[in-house]
Amino acid sequence: WPIYQLDVKIAFLNGDLSETVYMHQPPGFVDPRYPHHVCLLQKSLYGLKQAPRAWFQRSAGYATRVGFYHSRCDSSLFILRRGSQVAYLLIYVDDIILIASSTYLLQQVITSLHNEFDMTDLKALNYFLGISATRHSTGLFLSQKQYAIELLVRAHMTNCNPSKTPVDTDSKLGPEGVPVQDPTLYRSLAGGLQYLRFTRPDISYAVQQIFLYMHDPRDNLLSWSSKRQQTISRSGAEAEYRGVANVVAETAWLRNLLRELHSPLFAATLVYCDNVSATYLSANPVQHQRTKHIEIDIHFFVTWLLLYADIFTKGLPSALFEDFRSSLSVRLPPAPTGGEY
Repeated sequence: WPIYQLDVKIAFLNGDLSETVYMHQPPGFVDPRYPHHVCLLQKSLYGLKQAPRAWFQRSAGYATRVGFYHSRCDSSLFILRRGSQVAYLLIYVDDIILIASSTYLLQQVITSLHNEFDMTDLKALNYFLGISATRHSTGLFLSQKQYAIELLVRAHMTNCNPSKTPVDTDSKLGPEGVPVQDPTLYRSLAGGLQYLRFTRPDISYAVQQIFLYMHDPRDNLLSWSSKRQQTISRSGAEAEYRGVANVVAETAWLRNLLRELHSPLFAATLVYCDNVSATYLSANPVQHQRTKHIEIDIHFFVTWLLLYADIFTKGLPSALFEDFRSSLSVRLPPAPTGGEY
């Protein structure tokens, strides 16, 4: 399917205001007869708190007017069906990604968008929100190489030596140690690494550890610790249940989204857990005193050697890290071949 990218020019100026908003006369355009009068805004402006919402309502209103309907899983995703043909419109502020089952339908939607908004047609998807997209015969390869290089430049680490894993199994990051020289730069780089996780989920654990000390960063190394939950669990078994519940909720959302994209999963999604207590509880329906407040559904126990989620929660030996990383679809760019586009 063709995938195109478009950019809306001065998007926030397209929004219609539902509130009454006044502004001072702009410098250089003050009416000499009424220098103390104010202007009544008819459209939104950059800097108004209503501007992002007004623009989204305008763009969403256009999409529904021409036949698109809202995705139930993502409010920024719109779906258009015309007989056997389908198109998907994703709006992120002033950036738009358009996917269609045929070039004819794609061009129809692009023409309609140009008639409604002043926009730039960036052609086939190539670079979106700091992510490079390269199309191959087997699919799309997403990369943030340039973004990662920019982070290295900001950190003055362009000549650093590479490491086999983001964090080893022995080093530890703790409250001890000498404070870093520039805490602001530390926090900025930490935020950059968090965004880099989109295409490099294998660094998630290391980034999570960095964020534990955002308030008072120190200069010692990284290590693993238990993942912090938003609520306090009464037992380790309950903590495992809560973790699994988060996974199930995210999985249910992904399955619903895939169903809307006409790529449903027909097999049940397996959720793995390596907690022995959870295994005993799932096998025994008795409501134990310490766990009777937890609803028991269905659980699986696997050996730690097969629990791929460990890459997100602890430092791993390099061989195990590389094995688990391969399950995340993190890989080197495919070699270019003739005929690809």
